[in-house]
Amino acid sequence: MSDTTATADSRIREESAAIKMICERVGLLVGGDNTSLAVDFAKIFLSKAPPEFLTGRSIEELVHLVSGSFHFLRSTKADRVDVSVMNPEGDGESWDSPVTVVRTNVSERPFIIDTIREYLQTQDLAIDHIVYPSLEVNRDSRGDAVAVQLSGNGSARESLVHCEVTRVSQPEKLVLMEAELSSNLGDVVRATDDFELMIDKANSVIADLGQHTTIPGSDSTVIQEIQEFIGWLRDGGFVFLGYRGYDLVDGPGGKLHGVVRKNSGLGILRDQERSRFAEPVPIADLGERMQHLIEDGPPLVINKTNARATVHRVARMDDIGVKQLDRNGQSVGTHRFVGLFTSKTYSEDAENVPILRKKLSQILKEAGAEEGSHDYKEISTIFNSMPTGQLLISAEEDLGSDVRSILNSYQDDHVHVSLRPDILQRGVTVMVIIPEDRFSAEVREDIEEELLRTLDGQRLSSHLAMGGGGQARLHFYIAVPEGSVAEVDAAQLEELVNA
Repeated sequence: MSDTTATADSRIREESAAIKMICERVGLLVGGDNTSLAVDFAKIFLSKAPPEFLTGRSIEELVHLVSGSFHFLRSTKADRVDVSVMNPEGDGESWDSPVTVVRTNVSERPFIIDTIREYLQTQDLAIDHIVYPSLEVNRDSRGDAVAVQLSGNGSARESLVHCEVTRVSQPEKLVLMEAELSSNLGDVVRATDDFELMIDKANSVIADLGQHTTIPGSDSTVIQEIQEFIGWLRDGGFVFLGYRGYDLVDGPGGKLHGVVRKNSGLGILRDQERSRFAEPVPIADLGERMQHLIEDGPPLVINKTNARATVHRVARMDDIGVKQLDRNGQSVGTHRFVGLFTSKTYSEDAENVPILRKKLSQILKEAGAEEGSHDYKEISTIFNSMPTGQLLISAEEDLGSDVRSILNSYQDDHVHVSLRPDILQRGVTVMVIIPEDRFSAEVREDIEEELLRTLDGQRLSSHLAMGGGGQARLHFYIAVPEGSVAEVDAAQLEELVNA
């Protein structure tokens, strides 16, 4: 046996002995009828802790830490979200460490750890340690834990999280964090509990659209493409977080009103009272642009919400609106899904994504590019190099114009800028084409800073493409204040970038 192996074996034996001692001490500290339950919990908790969790801590500190997590489990119930945010000293745990402890317990489901990590990141809090055993907890008629074991395939699975972060000294912030984490994890519960119902709703929308072969003013392939797009989202392209239906109804004076479809809300959109359309709202009051979009706009609208996701990852949510049609193909309402596009969306070529493939096909057709030709390959390459999120939200004619700009700027030593408001004017896509020999990371930062300052906006995404023609291409999607887009044009931005 080598010295290295002997040392490793010795360390494992020491850790095992220490864990055994900690478990026994936890049982003694808890005492009474809960002694064996506490020991069982301690064994599972420590078995799921990373090795560095045990180093640099005394046995006494670990005993009080684990017993604190056990008491937290005992204080929770299976049918609710439980969160505790505290500093260990002076809170009855009798262990002193310069950290803040975040503990949560929720019935086992996806997105719990992602949601906690993302929230803590928004608070600029670094995670020192995190332990998250999935437990199978048996509870009595009062909801108290009476037995615990490593999670199997049972229905009583709970996900307890013990997380240590940078010390938070302000008591009011501890209270706020506890409330916000509780709210976010509540959204996790709502979104995951209603996931199958949202999938059912997606299937229902597909079936309803199938009753219409055409939409007035659209070609015959539009319906089928929307159906396939929703199916593509359902099959892994989208994290469904919420759904809500909206109806168009006649109101006083014969005016058309929009109102939430009663009891339609699912996931994070369950509570219809939080919607501005909880009571009927005259469509005319929404402004000329929105009224036109509702009454005469396209059957599918893809955009970003103003609200950020609280589940999975913190980002502006993707908003999918599909018109509900009557037997004549006229709009009588809207199906709305909110969530997040998955990595599948951003990794697949446009030819494999419904809606995108149709946009690309139309751009190729208008360019007169025959399959297999140089132009066909060049346009396809450019299209696929553009950020998928912007391809989805941008109008076909705008994308065609941008592709032509890219082609025409090959071997050009000028800077070119295009600016496109999204369909709801919640944000703008900005494309900056710059000669490759003038590009650097510093230049990229300067351009972004100038765009954000000029547009008074917030960057939602950015993308760099180093393509042919000796050019670097920057794509930004920037959230802007309502009504501010009209105040800036592409020529003005070009001057700023060239300065």
